Amino acid sequence: MLTKLMAALLAAVLFIACAAPAFADSPVNMTVSPGVAGSLEKIPEKSRQRVDTIVVGVPDLFGQTNPLFANTLGDTYAAELLFDEWVFLDEYGAPGEGMARMSVSPDGLTYTFELKPARYSDLALVSADDCLNTLYLITMPGFDGSRDLRPLDVAGLAEYIDGTADTVSGFQKLSETSFSVTLNKPNASAPALLALPALRVAHFGSAVRPAGIGSNQIASAAFYERRIKEIREADAWLAGYGQYDIVSIEPGQRAVFTANEDYWRAKPSTGTFELKVVPIGEEYEAMLSGDVDIISCFPDIAQIEKVYDSGDGFVSLYTWLGDSFGYLEMRAGNPLFDDARVRRAFAYGLRRKSILQEMISNYAELPGMLLFDSFDYKSDVLGELYPYDSEASALLMDEAGWIAGEDGKRTKDGAEFSFTFIAAEENPMADIVIREIQSLCDYLGLTVDARKVSFSELTTQPEADMYLQARRIPTSPAIAANLFAGGSPLNDSGYDSEGVERFMNWASLETNPARQSIVYEGMFQQLYLELPMIPLYRRFELLLVNARIRNFYVSSGHDITAEAYRMIITTAYGDE
Repeated sequence: MLTKLMAALLAAVLFIACAAPAFADSPVNMTVSPGVAGSLEKIPEKSRQRVDTIVVGVPDLFGQTNPLFANTLGDTYAAELLFDEWVFLDEYGAPGEGMARMSVSPDGLTYTFELKPARYSDLALVSADDCLNTLYLITMPGFDGSRDLRPLDVAGLAEYIDGTADTVSGFQKLSETSFSVTLNKPNASAPALLALPALRVAHFGSAVRPAGIGSNQIASAAFYERRIKEIREADAWLAGYGQYDIVSIEPGQRAVFTANEDYWRAKPSTGTFELKVVPIGEEYEAMLSGDVDIISCFPDIAQIEKVYDSGDGFVSLYTWLGDSFGYLEMRAGNPLFDDARVRRAFAYGLRRKSILQEMISNYAELPGMLLFDSFDYKSDVLGELYPYDSEASALLMDEAGWIAGEDGKRTKDGAEFSFTFIAAEENPMADIVIREIQSLCDYLGLTVDARKVSFSELTTQPEADMYLQARRIPTSPAIAANLFAGGSPLNDSGYDSEGVERFMNWASLETNPARQSIVYEGMFQQLYLELPMIPLYRRFELLLVNARIRNFYVSSGHDITAEAYRMIITTAYGDE
C-alpha cells in the first residue's frame, strides 16, 4: 500500500487524472507529478552544512565531458554544465533560442545563427569558427559520436566528402560571431538536429580537411580517423564555456564545478555544483543521509515507501513517463537473427510483462510500439502485437527452419542454434532478463551462454550475439529514428531495411513538423513489425529532490542539469 505517497501526490494528479494510466496502486501518470515535501525541519545535518553547494547523485562518471561523445548519465550531466548549444531544447523538447539567435530564410533552406557573448575560461568569445568546427567534425566519414547531420542533406556536403570541394558550401562564416547552414531541401527537424555545442579550434584543432587531399581517399581517410580520435581524447573540460567551470574530476567518484562568473545567461545562483557517483540501489540511502541533494532512481516501490515512512518530510519526489527505454539488441549481420521470424519468436516467447512486474511493477510499461508521447494513445487501440505465446514462439522457429531433434536441440543445415548474451552487471534488470532468456532457450531447445559483464565491457564486446541495452530516447523523432535504423553512427546495431528507409526518406522531405511526426510514427510501426530489437520496457523516471533546492525543471526532454544556473538553495520552507 502506498497510502502516504498517494496522499502526497493526490493534489498533483487530479487535474490530469483523465490522461493517466489506470494503475490502482500507483500514482504514476503521463506528466510530471510532484510529491512535494512539507518541511525542511528534518534535513540531514550533512546537507545543511552545504550552504553554497548542490550535490547531484549519478550512477556513473567515466570522465568523457565532450558533449559529442558523452553517452552515460554522469558524463552527459558534466557536459551540460560545461557546454551550451546554439539551439536550446526546453522542458517540453521544443527547440528555442539557445547560445545563438536563429533565423530561417523564407524558403526554409538557410539557418543563420548570431552568437551571444559566451566566453571560455580565458574570456575569449566563442566564435563562428568554433561552431563550424563542430559541423565539420560531425559530418566526417567515420564520426561515431552522439549527433548526426546526414538527415539534413546539407548543401555541398556530398561534394566535400567525395573530394571535389575543399569546403562544404552549406557551412558559411558570415562574421566572427555569425554563421549559416544551408540545406538542399527544407527539413522540419533541422532546429533539433542543429542543437549543437561549439568545439574551440584553438583547443581541439581544426576538423576541416586540409586543402588538396580530398581526391586522395587514403589521405582523407587517415585524416578523418586521426582527427576524430584526437578530438575524442582531448580534455574537453579545459575548453568549456557553460554554466560552470570544472574544478576537479575523478572518474568513478566525483566531479566538482564552480560557477562561471561570466556565464552569458546569468551568473549561477549556487557557487559549487558537484556530481557524486552513487551505486545503483543505494540512491534512497544517499538522499536520506544527506550525501546528495538530487538523484534519479530506478523505480523501487518498497524504497519509495521507505522515504515517506521515514518521517523526514524533506524529500520531494517527481515521477513521469520518461524516455528510458530497455530492449534486446542483436549484433548487426548476425545470421542467427537475420530472419524476422526468429526475432518474433523471442518477442512472443519471453515473458516480458512478468519481467516488468517482478522488477518495476507499475513504474514501467511494455511498449506496444516504439512511439513517442504524442502517439501513446494508439497503443491502447492497437494492443500488443507480440503477447506472450510460447506455442507461437515454437511455431515461428519451425517456420524459420530451426527444427528440434530427438534431443530437443534445434538445428538448421546441421548447425545448432547457439548464441551469446550479455548484460551490464550494473543494470538491475540483468539477472531477471538472463533468467527469462535461459528459460525460453530451454523451452525452445536453443543453447545460450548468458552472462553479466561490466558496463565498459558491454560497450566493447562486438562478438556478443545479443545484449540487454538501455538508453534514453531523444525527444526529437528525427534523432530517435537514427538510433535503430539507417546508416547513422547512432545506430549501434547497424540495422537497415527498404521499408524503414522509405519512411526516413519521406520524413526528410516533409516540411510540416506535425506531418513529419506522423511519418515517423509510420516508421516506428514498420520497425515494430520488423523487430530489429525486442522492446522490454519504457520506464518511469523517479527523481528525489531535497526540498531546500528550488528553481529547477524536470521532464522527459529536459535534464536536471540543463538549467542548473537557476537553482537556488533555500533555508526556510516556502522561500522562493
